[in-house]
Amino acid sequence: MDDGGGKWAPLDTFGNQTSVQTSLENTMSATKTVGAYEAKTTLPALLDFVARGREVVITKHERPIARLIPVTTTTPSDRDVFIRIRRLRGRISLPKGETARDLIEAGRRL
Repeated sequence: MDDGGGKWAPLDTFGNQTSVQTSLENTMSATKTVGAYEAKTTLPALLDFVARGREVVITKHERPIARLIPVTTTTPSDRDVFIRIRRLRGRISLPKGETARDLIEAGRRL
C-alpha cells in the first residue's frame, strides 16, 4: 500500500498499513487486542495468530469480552483430570445414609 509519500509502508498481520515501530511491537508481543468488528472480519488471520501460540483479546467498546487462546495451553490431559477427580473424591464425605445419587436427585428438584 502506498502511504501517500511514494514510500511503501509495512502491513500488520491483518493487512492494515502500519508504521515500522508498530509492526515490530506487534511481532514481539504474545498478545494482540482487537475490537469485535475487526475480530469478525479478520477471524482467519486471528486463528493463524493463535495457532502460533499467541493470544488474542477481543474487546467491545474498549472492554475485554473474550480471549482466543491456543487449545494446547489450557486443555489438561484426560489422565490429569481423573487424578484431580480422585483427589477431590478422597476429601469429600457424604452425610450418613445419603448416596451420591440422592444428592444428584435433590439437586434436580431445585
